[in-house]
Amino acid sequence: MEMVKYLKDNYREPTPEWLKTYQKGQPLPLRDFLHSRIGYYPGCGDDGHLFRVFGKSHSVHCFVLVDYMVSEEAVLKSIHKPDGIRGYGIVEERSVSEQEMKSVAPFRKWHITEGERPHGEVGTVTPFVRFVALERLPDFDDEHGAERLAVLFMGADAIATYDAIFANGNARPPFVVLAEDYGFGGQWAAGFAGGQLLENIAQRSGVYPEFLLAPHSPWSGYEKVEGVARSPGGAHDGYRNLYKRKDAS
Repeated sequence: MEMVKYLKDNYREPTPEWLKTYQKGQPLPLRDFLHSRIGYYPGCGDDGHLFRVFGKSHSVHCFVLVDYMVSEEAVLKSIHKPDGIRGYGIVEERSVSEQEMKSVAPFRKWHITEGERPHGEVGTVTPFVRFVALERLPDFDDEHGAERLAVLFMGADAIATYDAIFANGNARPPFVVLAEDYGFGGQWAAGFAGGQLLENIAQRSGVYPEFLLAPHSPWSGYEKVEGVARSPGGAHDGYRNLYKRKDAS
């Protein structure tokens, strides 16, 4: 079975009401966003794999894409290309200030030990957060994907972001995390795949995603969804499997 079909048959959700009615110029709906079902992609680069699987299947409408090597200028250039996020037009896009983020995601506790924290600056870009609301274009139908999507693009450390937003209880646990370490020398820690720092934070906080999308090395307590075909994605269209947490409902 194709991954999109499995998710659509079993986990399709309606467009969140706040997103369905959201219009340009309205107050920033950060709190509503963070308490919606979220797909989290640490070290995302310019990969749209989560959109092509979870957006297409109507199983996720909100996404947090984080990479400390992708600038805000690069994000803007990408989303404003004629085929930026294929089949979608921009309802609203705006910068999110640090104060706005802190007002809905206050920091309480680190789940990273002092020995695990990086020393010195990490990343190559000025930190930023960009909110984008998208609407499916009239020439595309339900098979293409959800009617509306919302995205937080973040120039930030993806491990610290998971800790601050999810592990600190400022959002619902992510519905899915795309967990792949690329090994290109851009990460300060091999942090996303099985046995690495992101999983450690989930274990210490008890905040786990329901699903992982990963090529291999799933986190402890996850098993491959049998009968679901792999899906290609990433820079070289490598295949990724869908893993489900064993005790997830």
